[in-house]
Amino acid sequence: MNRTFIVLVAAIALASIFTAVDIAGKPADGRGWAKRWTCTETDSGIDFSVVGSVTWWNHTFADRCIGNRTLKEYYCTGNHFWHTFKRCDCVDGACISPGTCVAGYRKAGCEGNASQRVYVYKNCTQDVRNETCEFGCRNGKCMDVECEETPLKNATCDGNWTMRLFKTENCTEEWRNTTLCDAGCLEGKCIVQPKDCLPRYTDSYKCDGNWTFRLYRKADCEEKWMRGHFCRYGCVEGQCNPAF
Repeated sequence: MNRTFIVLVAAIALASIFTAVDIAGKPADGRGWAKRWTCTETDSGIDFSVVGSVTWWNHTFADRCIGNRTLKEYYCTGNHFWHTFKRCDCVDGACISPGTCVAGYRKAGCEGNASQRVYVYKNCTQDVRNETCEFGCRNGKCMDVECEETPLKNATCDGNWTMRLFKTENCTEEWRNTTLCDAGCLEGKCIVQPKDCLPRYTDSYKCDGNWTFRLYRKADCEEKWMRGHFCRYGCVEGQCNPAF
């Protein structure tokens, strides 16, 4: 085969490979691959004072604080994304100037039926804001609807006690002991004793070697195998074999 022809075929194949790859190094086959590998950002490059993010290959990376003294800032360069670090007073993914704060609520709690929240202004002053809650307060927020104390379906055992999950008036949930079971508790219910617990032998028999045994039920409903007769010629199904 002509050497010139071989070199020409190799050059064409190599050119095809390079034209099928975008600048991110991923195949651009005309079905959206090149577009998916582009990098976009929300804060127009490196801006340490603005919380931004970059999106690349359907993944989003947001600026974030590492501790409270270092910012990790993401940015795009061409179709690639990078990150850099900035030493500063960092709050919620952005650097703040000395003497300034990021405005917003910082702490929340409940004081009786009122929600109590601490609001921080940009000048770092604070304001405690109270709101009376018509239907009660939970985790620093007013409840939307009034709750009635209601037993729920969930049940379990605590020793010999049955326990039931209740919804309380302030819309919280708590476990409560409900019934003390004389015979013990199983799966959230009291164990019910059989009505017939008179001390007596039952009609159940068995063998253990050459001995017969009969089941005896005591007054507390506990059952116990009681030894009976020794069978000289062997025992079968709780009965002695007859003499040959």
